Amino acid sequence: MADAPSIEVCTPARAASFEGDADFVVVDEADRLLDAQSGSLAHVDAALARFSKATKAFFSATVPPAVDELAESALRDPLRIRVLGAGGTSATDAIEQKLVFVGKEKDKLAALRALVRSGTLKVPCLVFVESDERARVLAR
Repeated sequence: MADAPSIEVCTPARAASFEGDADFVVVDEADRLLDAQSGSLAHVDAALARFSKATKAFFSATVPPAVDELAESALRDPLRIRVLGAGGTSATDAIEQKLVFVGKEKDKLAALRALVRSGTLKVPCLVFVESDERARVLAR
């Protein structure tokens, strides 16, 4: 029986520091690949060079022109998929967003709990956080 394909799902920072090899590489927040070196495609090419034989996929909620250039240089026959809302509108038109001022960092969790309890925030939902540690704290 053949070995199962290896899949690396990572952020740009993880892609740059990954030591192994993979059959498939999925980079989320691909627009951040350019943040590390002020838009240097050479830095990105070096980070992805170790995955020369892998099938690569880049995902990003925002696709600035530099990311399009990156896709053209780093991917074979790149395919761009754009998610649209009803009637061909932007996907963000179909997303309800709410800004809640909480004052201090320690008050964020209580504010999130209050939104869930009041029914204002219906689960399941997406909550974006800055770090893995913050996600763990929120999950607890």
